[in-house]
Amino acid sequence: MANASQRSLHPSKSFMNTINRESAQDVLDSVQRIHNLIDSIEHKQVEIEKAWSNMERNIDVLKEIDNLEEGVASVTNWILGPADSMLNAHYQIGFDVASSEELRLEHEKLELECRETYGKYAELLHKIDSISSDYLSEDLKSQRDFMDFVCRSFATRLEKRRNVLITSQRFFRLVSEYFDKTSEVFDKLIMGSRTCNVSNAGVKLMKLDRSQQKLEGLEQELVKEGEKLSDVLSMPVKDALCRDVLIDYGEDIVNIKDILDATNARKNIFNDSVELQKLTLKQIALVYTYESDVEQAISWLNDLFDVLVDSHVEIGCNVTEIQVQKQEHQSFQDTARGTYEYGCQLVNGAKVLRISCKLDLMSNMGLLSRLRQVWRQLRSVSQEQLTRLRVCAVFHKNVADVSYCR
Repeated sequence: MANASQRSLHPSKSFMNTINRESAQDVLDSVQRIHNLIDSIEHKQVEIEKAWSNMERNIDVLKEIDNLEEGVASVTNWILGPADSMLNAHYQIGFDVASSEELRLEHEKLELECRETYGKYAELLHKIDSISSDYLSEDLKSQRDFMDFVCRSFATRLEKRRNVLITSQRFFRLVSEYFDKTSEVFDKLIMGSRTCNVSNAGVKLMKLDRSQQKLEGLEQELVKEGEKLSDVLSMPVKDALCRDVLIDYGEDIVNIKDILDATNARKNIFNDSVELQKLTLKQIALVYTYESDVEQAISWLNDLFDVLVDSHVEIGCNVTEIQVQKQEHQSFQDTARGTYEYGCQLVNGAKVLRISCKLDLMSNMGLLSRLRQVWRQLRSVSQEQLTRLRVCAVFHKNVADVSYCR
């Protein structure tokens, strides 16, 4: 159209040049009219060009809007169709660590498939929001809002599904860990302690106590995750249009309850075994303490024997000195007898505990034999010394009586 205008204006200008050369007065008015006509044509040409540009721009915008509408429809239809169908087909939560891990990996693949569509969704939102309100129709606004609604609803459901699988996997992993750990502790610290050495019973008792505390924490975490998973499965499932999806998790909820019941039963049996074993280990530790004290008593008696031999063999020179020595020796004998009797009580207590714990009695009998032997040795020497003191006391008394009679 612009070219046609130019072609029409060119002969007119040539014609005007010819008229100007003739310079005829009678045509001056006509020249003016022609100039005005040319100006009018040029002005209209500019307006036509502007209108043409606006029309082309409007056509481009309309094409873009058509493309956006097609894109919105494509994304919306994919979410409401294939995406919802795929998610409806993936509803299991597994029954152990391996199966729940497999389902989680499948869900990650599903999320990857949705990623391209969500990229288109974000791009469409950006483009639509960038369009001037003069060109944005109410229909496109409605389509845009509907796409946004279904995409967000689907994303929420996809996120919930992922959280369910994570909770399921964590629950089954805790169950497996709890059962494995209780078996390990039972084998090592309970069954393995049936032949426990009395010297390391205290160490095993501390290990068993720490293991029990850790397992109690693990069991509490397991129950918490199981109850959380059961609660999540009890909640209604909504599709992208927020309509209820008929998914029956009844069997899974029953399975979780059975696992929690089995865990509780195992906990009770395990705790009973642990408490019994802790009692046994405490008794064995007491055996070690008692028999260590018996060893100390034997050592004290040996020390008293050495003191007796080294320091209690002299005899006083008169009745008074001998009487003081007899009192000191009597006190010495009382100390030795108290030590021996204390050792006997300990060795007998250790024997009772050994019988209760079904431990070997040979070392206990050997300890009692050593205690009696050192006591007999000490008592024999002590009695000899006491006899000497008495004889010497009588002798000095008789000597004193004879001297008095003279």
